[in-house]
Amino acid sequence: MRNPDLLKVLNESEVQELEKFANNETLLQAVKKCLLFDVYYNGVMEAGMPVNAGRNFLLSLVGSPGREAVPTEKIGHDMEVAWQAINIVEGGFKDLENFRTVVESPYEEVNEAR
Repeated sequence: MRNPDLLKVLNESEVQELEKFANNETLLQAVKKCLLFDVYYNGVMEAGMPVNAGRNFLLSLVGSPGREAVPTEKIGHDMEVAWQAINIVEGGFKDLENFRTVVESPYEEVNEAR
């Protein structure tokens, strides 16, 4: 379902362009990678594959060998901020995906067993 609040700020031309964008899965994934790269890149993106935020996300917050230890409180704070940022951007992409065109089948499904 399309976000009714979002529809209030879009004109018909913008809705049509969003429909085109949402129907182009390759473009959608490429833009998603560009927007999310700085938020959670740490080995979670691969060429030609959808973004997977669940892989290796927390390791970048803890640090790396040779760096000074990061206090636990800072790790927790940074993790919360990054998680909130991801949820906001991912929510926007869910709104975009709701602009995909649903193609109705011209054929009526008949249950042969009845």
